[in-house]
Amino acid sequence: MKIILFGMFILIFSMLNFAQPKLGEPFEIKKGETVELGGLKIKYLGGVSEWASGQDKQGKPFEIYYLRYRFDITHDGKTEMAQVVSPVKFGDLTLQVISSQRVEFNHSDEICKLVVMTSQQLVDLEKKKEADLQDVGKLSTVNLFAVEPIGFAAMTSEGETLARKILAQDKAEIAFKSILENGTPEAKLYALWALRKIHGRKSGEIFEPYRILSTEVHRMSGCEGFSEKFNESVKEIENPFYLKMKTKDLWTMELERRRALLTDEEERFLLKIFRLHKGNDFNTLNEIADIPFGELFQKEADKILKD
Repeated sequence: MKIILFGMFILIFSMLNFAQPKLGEPFEIKKGETVELGGLKIKYLGGVSEWASGQDKQGKPFEIYYLRYRFDITHDGKTEMAQVVSPVKFGDLTLQVISSQRVEFNHSDEICKLVVMTSQQLVDLEKKKEADLQDVGKLSTVNLFAVEPIGFAAMTSEGETLARKILAQDKAEIAFKSILENGTPEAKLYALWALRKIHGRKSGEIFEPYRILSTEVHRMSGCEGFSEKFNESVKEIENPFYLKMKTKDLWTMELERRRALLTDEEERFLLKIFRLHKGNDFNTLNEIADIPFGELFQKEADKILKD
């Protein structure tokens, strides 16, 4: 019994310790809640809303609501109230709000997400941001589009490598939309490819302005390099060739190449459809294996993904 009680104590202690915020790691705090971290005592008081109006790039009027997140901060024995918009320093520590400050009307301020960083962590973060910007800059200037192994050595193209690094960033969508505006034609293709992976079947609106561009782009597939019209490449990115492939051919494709082609939603669908039919009916599995993947996806995706 003592051993069991001791084990439960260790488990509870580890869970409480795990839940404690850590320097340099984002955490959430509820309105009225207090946390202590690195010598700071932080009590979240909620947000104060502000309102502004203006016009967007098309001249359409809009209204914006802001939240100024308020805290009681105790540091070196002194307590002061801080409205945090930009990062605020307390000795060697910096408090930064991560929650969006541009919000919709009646947005709840019950929970705030923030991070407390040391000076060194702040320097490291700035270095990472600079490296991320360099990756965006490099991708913006590429002059070859290829999203599958290329050459005799089956290498990953520089563009795909950079695009995947940017996809892992917190603000990947903003980065790719910037590349869409400022990048080379080949870079724009990578941006569209990445945004399709982010938004899946909901990316159609993003593609709309690019379906009519006829600029020449340089591409590579396997060991073959070629040029084609931008809008032809867009068609393939939006409705890739694997939509015409037999489902079994996509299933047996090398994993890395398949992941370069599929959105996360399509990959989940492919796995679920095979698991479902393999467990229930081998004959049905054989039948669907010969159906073009795109046809199968359009017909059954909504039903399968909801299960």
